[in-house]
Amino acid sequence: MGLVTPCNSVFQITLPAPSGANAAVDNITINAHLTPATEYWYIVTDKFGNEYTKQVTADENGSFELLAADFPTGLFNPYSGKFQLQVKKTLQDEAPQPLTFCAEAYDTILMAFANVTANVPNSIIDCH
Repeated sequence: MGLVTPCNSVFQITLPAPSGANAAVDNITINAHLTPATEYWYIVTDKFGNEYTKQVTADENGSFELLAADFPTGLFNPYSGKFQLQVKKTLQDEAPQPLTFCAEAYDTILMAFANVTANVPNSIIDCH
């Protein structure tokens, strides 16, 4: 029998990744129901263990954005594997902040990207 983890520890989602010469993923909005007007750090980790971090402030709805300009061009594509996203109050915190989707709290978002044929102005991670 394999390792059993709680069903709500990881929120998995596949987002559109435009294809074509000038295609790009724009911003990704995370509607995580964090405490509004509060500063957090996000940590995005790729399949090689590279970490991308930035401090963000949750908006009035407890949402924040991953801005495309904060990542290497072309990082989010159908061949890049899965990306782990966690949010913490400080980078030194061990435990991630709960991210709430569909009235369930998750500590990690696992993002993958799939081909689409047009630019996607903004992807949204929310209750699906």
